[in-house]
Amino acid sequence: MIVQLLAAIFLFGLCIFFHELGHFLIGKWMGVRARIFSIGYGRGIWFKRIGRTIYQITAIPLGGYVQFYGDDITKKHENIKKGDFFSVGPWRRIALAFGGPFFSLLLGFLVIFFLIVFGWQPMTNEITFPANAQTPAIEAGLQKGDKIIAVNGQTTNSFEKIGFYVGLSSSETINVKIDRKGQKLEKVIKAKRNTSNGLYSIGVQPKGESYVLVTPKKKPAQPALKEHDRIINVNGKRIHSVTELQKVLLAVLEKGEKTAKVDVDRKAGGFFSPTSRTRESLILNVTSAPYFLLENVKDLQTGKTIPSIPLRKEDGDAFKKISIDSKSFSTWSDFSAYLNQEIKINAELRLTIGTVPVAAKLVKQPRGLLGFIPAQYIDAQKAAHPTDIGSILTRTVDTTVFLTTSTLMGLYRLIQGKLSFQKSVSGPIKIFKVAHDTVETGWDNFWFLLANITIILGIMNLLPIPVLDGGHIVFYLIEAIYNPLPVKVIASSVRVGMVLLLSLGVFVIFNDLFDVLRGWP
Repeated sequence: MIVQLLAAIFLFGLCIFFHELGHFLIGKWMGVRARIFSIGYGRGIWFKRIGRTIYQITAIPLGGYVQFYGDDITKKHENIKKGDFFSVGPWRRIALAFGGPFFSLLLGFLVIFFLIVFGWQPMTNEITFPANAQTPAIEAGLQKGDKIIAVNGQTTNSFEKIGFYVGLSSSETINVKIDRKGQKLEKVIKAKRNTSNGLYSIGVQPKGESYVLVTPKKKPAQPALKEHDRIINVNGKRIHSVTELQKVLLAVLEKGEKTAKVDVDRKAGGFFSPTSRTRESLILNVTSAPYFLLENVKDLQTGKTIPSIPLRKEDGDAFKKISIDSKSFSTWSDFSAYLNQEIKINAELRLTIGTVPVAAKLVKQPRGLLGFIPAQYIDAQKAAHPTDIGSILTRTVDTTVFLTTSTLMGLYRLIQGKLSFQKSVSGPIKIFKVAHDTVETGWDNFWFLLANITIILGIMNLLPIPVLDGGHIVFYLIEAIYNPLPVKVIASSVRVGMVLLLSLGVFVIFNDLFDVLRGWP
């Protein structure tokens, strides 16, 4: 816990420090003296003067700034001294403003470079599918073991790129090129769009070891189990999916037994190795509970049929998309009561899932339980890209460009309204939580996250919004090409920009709090 918190603080601090260091060093190079170099805003809790610059850390570490001598637009022409902000021309001030975003991008490049040097590899582009699922990719003819080498004309040598180019596709029609044991094929897939966040999905997973994970959504009923445990075996049988787990546990109960030997892969994390894991054997109580299942689900519009859709409480609000006899449901208890009392088990019925009318048979089946909310976890297989120095540099540039373009494309989709702003934009609280959790999955994932965040920070600061670096660059560019804008115009636009950013910040922080507090340890 302490290591994760320190790591999250370090991530924030390094991203902010490097960004402000860019302003500081480029400013010094341009002949402008820094008055304050601050990590955070507000009153300083630690500061030290070196030369004519005060270096400080404040009590509100949600950003940082470098204040230069003479950086006051209202006094631009009063008593200008050598080394003051306005003692240099607009082109030098543009370079100074660009220094922060440039150093943010540079930090991302350096982190990715050293990650690759020390052996980091992305996830493989070889795919598999969720257990017992009929996905758009399967319907289009893709097979387990295929390698997706291009999506909509974009090369995909990793699963991260597959997810990005599919998720942010401009339409539901996805053209993919696959490598099937050396044979190159092209397929057209009709992707599904997640209505909550706007991202498209074709229903593929990276190749890798699959486990059932004890999620942190609710504390396990049995103290022997811990959050984030991975279920490996039950009575010696390897478990790959939630369905397999429930069937094996049900078989235990059918034998008249009430306990099972469960092997779990568990965090062993000490202070210096928070990502280390160990395997333990537990004797756990097995219980049973029925669940509903829609079998032979036929889309009445297209005629396509999928084998089954489970209806379970742990699937969250999925049941709210279902309407039966024009009746929808706001709570799981109402939904399950209606199925129990109004619908005959094993009967054929018609219903609507989302906006799609379907026909299906409702069945009720028992299942074995261990008293926790399960989730599917995949320990993805890594790609095997070359590791010579030329390949390392090429991959570093490629990955940096990919993270940069993915940020720009995501921003463009937000502006288009194709992505949910609430689901897609994260503030400092949620980023802190993600950084905290990422440490548990491996230091390579943590450093990759850092690279991603610093690149996003650099790009977002280049947006042409007053107060941000991009807004200042616009002001100085206008001054360099034409004439300086009137002081009143600049001051008014800065005030508008400040109100806009503060309003956005308040919204994002409250949104972060709402999401994070539900799952914070």
